[in-house]
Amino acid sequence: MLLVACLYGAGCGDATSGAEGIVCDTDSDCMGGLRCLNYWVVVDGGCASEGTLCVQLCQTDSDCATGASAGLGLTCFSSCGGTATCEAPVASPDGGPEAASEAASD
Repeated sequence: MLLVACLYGAGCGDATSGAEGIVCDTDSDCMGGLRCLNYWVVVDGGCASEGTLCVQLCQTDSDCATGASAGLGLTCFSSCGGTATCEAPVASPDGGPEAASEAASD
C-alpha cells in the first residue's frame, strides 16, 4: 500500500504525512482539501479495497490541476463505481498514457 502512495509523487515519510496518496485512517490525517477514502482496484473481475488513502475529490480532470493535487499530473478517475478522485493516469495496453476515466473530462 505504501508503494501506491509513493507512485502518486507525493513522497513517503513523516515530512509528507497527509499529502495526496498517503495512507490514512480518517479525514483528519489528510491535508486540507483531501479526504481519506478507500482505494479500489479491479481484481479477478470484481473489486477490492487496497486500504485508505488521502485523495482529492473531483468531477473533471481540471479539478486535479488545482488544490492539493496541483502539479502532480493526476486525472479524475472513478474505479469500481466509487467516488471520483484524482489519481495517476492509467497506462493503456499499447504503453501510452490513457485517462481511463469514468468521470467527465474536460
